[in-house]
Amino acid sequence: MDHDRAPSVPILGQPAPGQPSAAPPGPVSGSRRPKLGSGIVAGGLALAVLCCAGAAVLTFVARDRFLGGPPGSTTITVEAVGPAGTVPDESAIERTSRMLADRAEAAGLADPSVKRSGDRQIVVRVAGVDQEDELRALVAVGDLRFRRVLATTPDPDGGAAATPATPAPPGTPSPSREQVIAKLGRAYEVAQSLTRDQPAPAQLDPETREALLPFASLSPAEVAVLPADVLAVVPEVACAQLLARPVEARGDPGERSVTCDRAEPPSRYLLDSAALSSAEVRDAKATMDEQGGGWLVTVSFTTAGQQRFTELTRAASSVPDGLNQVAIVVDDVVLSAPAVTTVLTGDVQISGSLTRSTAEALAGQLRSGALPVALRIVDLTSTPD
Repeated sequence: MDHDRAPSVPILGQPAPGQPSAAPPGPVSGSRRPKLGSGIVAGGLALAVLCCAGAAVLTFVARDRFLGGPPGSTTITVEAVGPAGTVPDESAIERTSRMLADRAEAAGLADPSVKRSGDRQIVVRVAGVDQEDELRALVAVGDLRFRRVLATTPDPDGGAAATPATPAPPGTPSPSREQVIAKLGRAYEVAQSLTRDQPAPAQLDPETREALLPFASLSPAEVAVLPADVLAVVPEVACAQLLARPVEARGDPGERSVTCDRAEPPSRYLLDSAALSSAEVRDAKATMDEQGGGWLVTVSFTTAGQQRFTELTRAASSVPDGLNQVAIVVDDVVLSAPAVTTVLTGDVQISGSLTRSTAEALAGQLRSGALPVALRIVDLTSTPD
C-alpha cells in the first residue's frame, strides 16, 4: 500500500489474491480515495454532429487541413439493434445519435460528423486515417455496472479472450433458447443437473466433462441465450465465446451474469445482479495522478448511487476473504474485480493502463450514460487523401 498520499479516503482497486489484474495485488484497506483498477476501457466517446452542410463543411475541412489537421478520414457505419435483433423505436435511435454528439464534444477528434442513414443506421466520420480502434470504442454502449462476484474460474482456453470468437454477420437471425437446447441435447440435461450442486470444474469427472463438450462448439449468439446458472457450471464455455456475444444481448441487470475479463490468461466470473449502474453516475473527470501514477477517471455518484455503492462495499467487506470481490463491468466485460475489506464512501477513481485519450473517452462515456440502444458495426474503413 502506497503511503505517500494523505490518508483521507480508502483505496479500492486491488484484485483478490490469485486473480489477474493490471493493478498490484493486495486487499483494500486504509482510508484513502478508492482506486478501481482497469485493464481496458470497454466503451468510449462519440463524435460531434456538424450542423453545417454543403460548402460550409468543405470550408471547415479545408481550414482544418490548412492548419495542419490530419489527412484522410476514418468512417464507421453502425446499425441500431434491439433485443433479439429487433428494430428499436425511432425515438431511441434519435436519442442515441444525440448522445454520440454529446460525447464527442469533449473528444477533441478532428472534423467529426454523425449522420443518420436510413431507418436504423448511423454513420460516423472523423478526419485522420488509422482511427479504427477509436471508432470501435466510440460506438460501444458504455453500460457501467457494479456487481458482487459470486465465483471465479479459469478460462478453459487459457488466453483465447484476447482474440474473441467472430460474431455473426449483420442480419443473422438470433437463435432461440429452445433451438440451442435442442442442439445441445443431452449436454444441456447434464448441465442442468449440475446447477443444483454447483460443483467446481476441478470436481467434474472425465465422463461429465466429455458430456459437456458440445457447449464448446456453440456460437457467441447461441451462448447469449443460455441462462447464467447453466453457463456458470459449464467450464467448456470459453471467454472467447462469452466476450463475442452480440452487442444487443446484454444481460438483464436484475439477473446474475457470467462473463470474463481480458487479463492474460483471462478469468470467468459468475456475478450477482447489478447493485448500481451508469445511471447513478453524477459526473466523471479525467485527470492526471498528482503522484505520477498516470491518468485517472474520478467518478462521483448521485445521492442514491452513493448510498447503493456504500451498501455494496459494506456487504462485500462483511464476508471472508475470497468472497468479498466487487466487479466493475462495462459492456459485459470485467474491467477489475477488487477485494473489498472496508466500507467505502465518496468518489472513486478508475485507474490502470489509461492514456489521456482513453481516460477522456471513458469519462465522457460515463458522463453521458449508456446509449439507449446497442450499435452493431456494419462497416469500418480508413481512407487516405
